[in-house]
Amino acid sequence: MPPVAAGPRDNAVSLASRPCPAWTRPAPPPDDSLPPTMTLETLLAALHITAILTLVVFVSSAAALCRPEWFNGPLLERLARVDMIYGISAVAVLATGLARTVWGMKGMGWYWGGPLLHLKLTLFIVLALVSIKPTLTILSWRRSYRATGALPPADAILRTRKLIMMQAHAIPVIAIVAVFYARGWWH
Repeated sequence: MPPVAAGPRDNAVSLASRPCPAWTRPAPPPDDSLPPTMTLETLLAALHITAILTLVVFVSSAAALCRPEWFNGPLLERLARVDMIYGISAVAVLATGLARTVWGMKGMGWYWGGPLLHLKLTLFIVLALVSIKPTLTILSWRRSYRATGALPPADAILRTRKLIMMQAHAIPVIAIVAVFYARGWWH
């Protein structure tokens, strides 16, 4: 009968002398810190995304509040506060986006050299210009309400809501351009 090949259990090497599989080895000690540019990039990205999400929440809230069916004085006051926070978040989106181009890891040349950044900024500026009319209208309504107690007519509320909805629908277009831009399209 031919000899049988020795199996892993039959050889004389003890288990203690074999190397451990990777999944049983202790993890290496963690690095004390990330490179400073990586930490800054992460912080800038987090701030930018937080500002964008805040913008989306408050433009959506403004659109939901600006309805003639339930429009009243306290709602008008709330709408004015929501619109103010929406404006502040728009400034934060712009500031954090510009900060990413200045201090981000890719550098200003990469960001400003691509046409999609210019498209994003153009769309954002158009969005900001469209937002001026509803903001001024809401502030005018609030002044009038505080002075006389008069609420705006339903058709004025609907016209303002239409402009707010235009803004809400433009934001995803900017987000789509941003996704393509982040992946290097047209660069």
